[in-house]
Amino acid sequence: MKQYTYPAVFYFDEEYNQYAVEFSDICIYAEGDTMEETYANAQEYLKKYLDCCDELGVEPNTPGTYNWVEKEHPNGKTMLVTVDYEPKHNVEKKQETFTNLNDNIVENLEEDMVSSIENELDNDNPILKEIIKERIDRQKKADDDDGDDDFSLPEIE
Repeated sequence: MKQYTYPAVFYFDEEYNQYAVEFSDICIYAEGDTMEETYANAQEYLKKYLDCCDELGVEPNTPGTYNWVEKEHPNGKTMLVTVDYEPKHNVEKKQETFTNLNDNIVENLEEDMVSSIENELDNDNPILKEIIKERIDRQKKADDDDGDDDFSLPEIE
């Protein structure tokens, strides 16, 4: 069992008349009617975040410092939220960078867009179909030749 501690900002949301909490490091928000309920919800959401990381085989983001979060959110109450968590999977597979994951998503979207365009083209207009096909092929070639395939963001330590 490993212990995870992340700084979080608690504040009272007057518009909704309830407490809210934000984990700036992992973009998670939770709320509750009382401060105790909000803290418990924050722990639950943090565990769900860790579950997602475990399922994807990626390491959780490194938490920021208490002082940094407090400085970034001077109107809230900064507190540390701690949970005990036991991963269900061994992270033996190589962690894929988020850049590569995004590239896969973009590639699938591009393929869907091409199929959609080809399906919507009128078969009676072969000239228009050929022009669009040439542009798509030219763009694919330009994307393949731009040399950015090996780009990945550095890990934050």
